[in-house]
Amino acid sequence: MGMNQFLKNVMLRVNTIDCRGSVCDGPGIRSLVFLQGCRKKCSKCHNSQTWDENGGIRMNVNDIFQEIDRNTPLKRITISGGEPLLQLDGLQSLIDILHERHYDIALYTGYDIKEVPKSILCKLDYIKYGCYKEDLHTTLEYYGSTNQKFISLK
Repeated sequence: MGMNQFLKNVMLRVNTIDCRGSVCDGPGIRSLVFLQGCRKKCSKCHNSQTWDENGGIRMNVNDIFQEIDRNTPLKRITISGGEPLLQLDGLQSLIDILHERHYDIALYTGYDIKEVPKSILCKLDYIKYGCYKEDLHTTLEYYGSTNQKFISLK
C-alpha cells in the first residue's frame, strides 16, 4: 500500500483549514489548520468553536495535505485547535507528510512539551505549549498568556 493510499484511511476531525496567510501564528506568513476537539476548555478561549469533539468535519489526511499543498506556496503551516494532541494518530500522519515535503511546521498545544510525543517533536520547527490562562493574558507575539512558551526547535 503506497503512502497516499495509507493516508486515505487516516482521518482527522478538522474545524478549519485557512490558507489566506496569517502572521500571528508563528514566524512568517503561514497557513493554518485548526483541528476539532478540546477537553481543556480554557476560560475566554478564542477558539471555543473547536471544543466539540464531534464538531467540524472528518477529512482524511491525504485530502488535508492536498488542500494545504495547493494553497501554501511558502510551505509554512501552523497546526492548532482545539487540541491537536487529542487526535494523535492523524496528527502524526499529517506532520509526517508535511515534514517529508519540507514544510516549516509549528504546533500549538495546551499540553506541556513533555507530553508531546518525541516522534512529533522531532519533526516540528516551532511549538507553542501551555494552557491559555485568562488572568495572564498578553499581547506578546504568538502568545495568548504569559505562562505559555513559544520556542524554535530548529
